[in-house]
Formats: sequence, structure tokens, C-alpha cells
Amino acid sequence: MHGVAQFGTLGDLNTMTQISHKLAYLLAGFLMNAGLVALAVWLGTGQIAFVLLAIVFMYYGRRFGWSLSKNILYLSPTGIVVIACLFWGTAVAFGIHALIQWQQPKIFLKIIFGFALGAYVAIPNYGLLAESTIPEHAKERHLLISNIPLLTYIIASPAFAYLI
Repeated sequence: MHGVAQFGTLGDLNTMTQISHKLAYLLAGFLMNAGLVALAVWLGTGQIAFVLLAIVFMYYGRRFGWSLSKNILYLSPTGIVVIACLFWGTAVAFGIHALIQWQQPKIFLKIIFGFALGAYVAIPNYGLLAESTIPEHAKERHLLISNIPLLTYIIASPAFAYLI
């Protein structure tokens, strides 16, 4: 086999294929979101720009929430988990508040692509695990990670609206 790279096992080839697929997916997501941001910036402030920026916020917010869940929230002591969950819910509320203040959307878009989208992003482990696969001993932690950031988001959102 001249001129053909040889791999130690078929598993090596599968691993390389998986890595290239992940890299392609990451690059495609980045380019799509960069295009949405560029279009929103070109449009300036307004309804369409708000929706486009909210979609980008959702995309990266979900990814960051899943990463936070996998790397910190499911592995750390309960005290750190509670603090991280409080921080996450507050950060999402502040991000949505800042986007709403900047773009000034109409009430319908503010509710759907603002507050509802923020609530979706505020649950860092949403969609990360199939509920039926969670062992009984881990369900309490799973519910803690789901509920604390959402409740924090619900409390912080009106607080930011009236205080900032």
C-alpha cells in the first residue's frame, strides 16, 4: 500500500472521523452564528435584529450550559453547584435584559424571544440527559441543577427590569 496512510486499527479511523465531524459541526455552527450576528449588526436595532441575536444567544447559551453541567455541576460538591447555578441563572437573566434594553423589541418578541428563550437557556442541563437514564441516587442533583438556575432567572429578570 504505497502512498496510503495506514492506521493501527479501525478504531483509530473511527476516532479521527468522529473528531473531523465534531470539528465540521463546530465550524458550521460558528459560521452560521457569525452570519446571523453580521446580519443583525447590519440591520441595526429592531425586531429582526433582536430575533437573530436571541437565536445566537440561545445557541451559545445551550452549549455553554451543557458544558457547565458536564464539567462542573454534575461533578462538584453541592455548595459549588448551588453557587454555580445561582450565577448561571443570574447571568442568563442579565444577558437577556441587556439584549432587550439594547434592541427594544415589541412586547410579543420580548416575551417569546426574550423571557421564554431566557428561561430555556437558564436550565443548563435541559436536553443533556434522557430523564429515564438518570439513576435514582442522582435525580436529586439533576433536579437541583434544573430548578435553581430557572428560579434564579425568574427572580432576577424582573429585578433587573426595575433596578437597572
